[in-house]
Amino acid sequence: MLEVFRQFEQSVHAYDTSVLVVPGLVGVLLGIFLWLGGSLVARISVALVWLLLVAAIGMFYVNAVTSVGIGVMASIVVMLFKRFSAGALTSVLATFVVFVMVCQYTGLSHAAQASEPSAQSSTQTSSALGQSGTLGVSDSFEHLKLMLYSLYRSAVQVGQALDAKYQVVVGVTAFFALLIGCVLQRLNAAVSCATAGVLLIWGGMILMLLSKGAMPLTGLHAGAAMYTPIIPAMIGVGTLEQLLFCSRPASRDKDKKETQGKKAK
Repeated sequence: MLEVFRQFEQSVHAYDTSVLVVPGLVGVLLGIFLWLGGSLVARISVALVWLLLVAAIGMFYVNAVTSVGIGVMASIVVMLFKRFSAGALTSVLATFVVFVMVCQYTGLSHAAQASEPSAQSSTQTSSALGQSGTLGVSDSFEHLKLMLYSLYRSAVQVGQALDAKYQVVVGVTAFFALLIGCVLQRLNAAVSCATAGVLLIWGGMILMLLSKGAMPLTGLHAGAAMYTPIIPAMIGVGTLEQLLFCSRPASRDKDKKETQGKKAK
């Protein structure tokens, strides 16, 4: 996986800057909103995150316009089934975070071996990239998808190489996150918005740093023991802040009326 990170960082210098800067800036700004206040409009926030998630996955299989259309349809369905969709989103995000932490705990000893095939498969593309100079927006986007797909394949292979007990931990996390998310709606909204916000902030910052010629992925990999705990810590801070300060006006009015009614009695 580290080799794929290095090839990715070495190839992005030829990308059109807008391919990295625009989504990176949007990711950071949207992430800050979701992290600190997404639960104020929980239904819209969850639908927006599902739209981004489905559209991003769809781009690996269909063109950009079609994938966005599929994402919009998915977000409409999500808004109709808020309870289950919010729980499912929390399950997906929690599973991802726990998977990253488990891989770090096990030392990612299998990562380099598991990622060699996908790293080798992108070597020719990387060399051609270096000879052709700066790529246009379309070519940059296509190569970005190729590298992200290589990272995805490496992650899948790392997951398959994990011991059964760690796979059980990830599976149990997914199940209980879904269960709790469907039952405790307010807590689930805060957790899902905070988690999505933190991941978008980190992803957006990585893209913007890559556009400046930095190598953030290699740095994160080298300092994973220090950076990995920061993600759940930020999620915890965002969740607590939203539970304390981001209750909806209707809820506050209801609590106020109940308090006044008790005083009148």
